[in-house]
Amino acid sequence: MSSVRRCRDDGFLVATDGWLPEAPFDWHWPPLAPRIGCNSLRCSTCGQVVRQAAGYAGPGTLPPAAVYEFLGGGTPTGGDPPPRHPEGRGRLYSCTCYTAHVFSTHGVHEPFDPISEETTPWACAGHPPLGLPAQLDGMALDSHTDWLVLAREVFSGARNPPVDPAVKEVQGFWIARLYNLLEPPATGALAHAVSTMLLDPEPRVRVTAIRFFQLNDDAPGADRLAAAARDHSELFVGVRDPDSATLTLWDWLIEALDWRMRADPLALKEVQAGALRPPGIARVIYSLAWQHPDWVLDHGAAILAAAPRDWPSLLNAVKGADLDRVVALACSVLSGGYALPDELTGFAESHLEDPLRERVVSETNAQRQRS
Repeated sequence: MSSVRRCRDDGFLVATDGWLPEAPFDWHWPPLAPRIGCNSLRCSTCGQVVRQAAGYAGPGTLPPAAVYEFLGGGTPTGGDPPPRHPEGRGRLYSCTCYTAHVFSTHGVHEPFDPISEETTPWACAGHPPLGLPAQLDGMALDSHTDWLVLAREVFSGARNPPVDPAVKEVQGFWIARLYNLLEPPATGALAHAVSTMLLDPEPRVRVTAIRFFQLNDDAPGADRLAAAARDHSELFVGVRDPDSATLTLWDWLIEALDWRMRADPLALKEVQAGALRPPGIARVIYSLAWQHPDWVLDHGAAILAAAPRDWPSLLNAVKGADLDRVVALACSVLSGGYALPDELTGFAESHLEDPLRERVVSETNAQRQRS
């Protein structure tokens, strides 16, 4: 039986630089970004479906009911109509009792004014799934679709279905979107197909498969992320992301494991293992230290040796843990030659609070005098 999907956080308003889909089955499914505008908002007060139009600088002087009529194609009286924005920016939303105007993405329950804490009375009324057979962006889909072939063609760039500019930078977004539009058993088949591409010979396909599971961290096959890190680290460490000038596949893989390590013991084990060998785990050290501060402090020396330049992140990540142990770790940054005394004291003054800041500065000065 088809199940209605409701946008996370009850939906988002988007300006002209955001994606507001036209299809009724599209909904905001990503756990964080990108935000997808809801096209199925309904007011809890007046009961009306919310209308919208792009390119307006504001609501004018019309009351909400008149703005609602205007957005429906009417010619209301009783005030100045909404003015057009000279650059076509902004989006105007209205029901018969409330009007909102946005120049950026805004949650329906996010206050417009931090003092009044006013929010919209709207919420997502639900979106139907994409039933099969179906046409999506010119592609025919049915129960016989070879999901492995389709996903790999999209991931490799052999097939390029249209994607809104607002979400174009998310590698493989079209397949991640498709996964969230379909129903079982197609969803499971598609996700499992993607999981096999974590070990694909082509780096672009591998990184796009990782990105899929970042957006869908509980999808079937996501457990293969940790196994890939354990058994085939050579496919990720030091392998450049073809679509990035600075990132590697390891950067993406370790971030994907970050999402899973609370519920997946193997993911946690591989994050810990990654922290102990070059190139380290970068920003994921914050999550690891928050969840397992004692483990991080126990292995502080090895973590520093694996990623010497990341010592500021390491100290920032553990600064709320046991005071004496954090001070000892800071001293090892200095004694190990990972930072100069002025660098460590400057870091302490800028990023730490007393009593930790005072202790680190004092110990650093003491070591400076001894040397």
